[in-house]
Amino acid sequence: LGEDFRRHLPALVRGGDFEPTLRGQFLGGRVRADIGLTKQAGEFKSGPDAGKRIPRIPTTGFKGNINYVIPLGGDWRGFANVRYASETGGRQELNAAIPIPFTTPQQFRFAELDEHTLVDLRLGVRTLEPEIALYADNAFDERYVIFETSTTNRLNATRRVGVQFRQRF
Repeated sequence: LGEDFRRHLPALVRGGDFEPTLRGQFLGGRVRADIGLTKQAGEFKSGPDAGKRIPRIPTTGFKGNINYVIPLGGDWRGFANVRYASETGGRQELNAAIPIPFTTPQQFRFAELDEHTLVDLRLGVRTLEPEIALYADNAFDERYVIFETSTTNRLNATRRVGVQFRQRF
């Protein structure tokens, strides 16, 4: 961007992604792995908050998605899927020096984003049309604060386990 254009932007976010996909064979089945690494940062360029970091932008993210499909006989296929997502760094608020009251009086935590790692699992079978799978979202029941103030404490979703049936029409 030209200098004149950048000077008039209220905020600027910089970052980069690296997202390779790997494919191959393993124990008679097909494997596909999608991996992603993200680094980002941003700051306000003008106004009363010039020079401050933009809130709610994790500085580092790592994600992975591995799919495995194996023939079971006839039209039947077995499959497994693991999704992984992790985020670290970043601020919840503009001013990181402002403490947020935590669980007990006189104990404060500053407005940084909570680091977290989530793992989702699926295991199932499918034919040409129907599919049935066991799943666990947030399999290790990771708990973290999404948003927090002195009167609000919003958490992520808890572990969810179930059976899923899909039929394409």
